Amino acid sequence: MQQETIGGQLKRVNTIVHPSVVATQIDGEAILLHGDTGVFFGLNTLGTEIWRHLCSGLDYDTIVSILVEEYNAEEYQIRVDVSEFLSTLEARGLISTSS
Repeated sequence: MQQETIGGQLKRVNTIVHPSVVATQIDGEAILLHGDTGVFFGLNTLGTEIWRHLCSGLDYDTIVSILVEEYNAEEYQIRVDVSEFLSTLEARGLISTSS
């Protein structure tokens, strides 16, 4: 997944959920199914929150800001964690990026 370092901070390009991916929640955690490949992918509570924000159309920077405030964590660490999570989703074909 494409990312840039700007002013010492990670910044990502736009993230797009693959149109064949469907999600459902069980006990507060999302399960994703890629309709084209049949691959299932389970998310923990934080992953589910990030997924919900992606599906709401929020961009990377907005998601990071929300999580920094909600978890009272360092912005750089949240950026790294969200970036790694999105890279995992992209590697499994669940999302793609555009500039």
